[in-house]
Amino acid sequence: MPITQHEVGHFVAARVLRFRTDGITVEMLPRGGHQGSAGVLLAEPLKTMDEIKDYLRRRVQVLYAGALAQTLRENAPKMEVNQQAACDDLMKGGCSR
Repeated sequence: MPITQHEVGHFVAARVLRFRTDGITVEMLPRGGHQGSAGVLLAEPLKTMDEIKDYLRRRVQVLYAGALAQTLRENAPKMEVNQQAACDDLMKGGCSR
């Protein structure tokens, strides 16, 4: 399920990049389809320009991680990102629609 992979991508990247996290939700909608979210707590004290630059660098990586993760497909012996699909998704706002 690509939406689950998408949200887990945000969540894992956020954890690795030192953001606080608060779980993942995926909801199956009554008329078909689904929606999800990753709890990434973004508030941080930013007192210097270096802290702002570091925060923005990490935040953009978390945003991109969702689109990259949802294109992961098993290609033995390793998982690989489908780069074209990820770029296509990012051009549409970051997710498959």
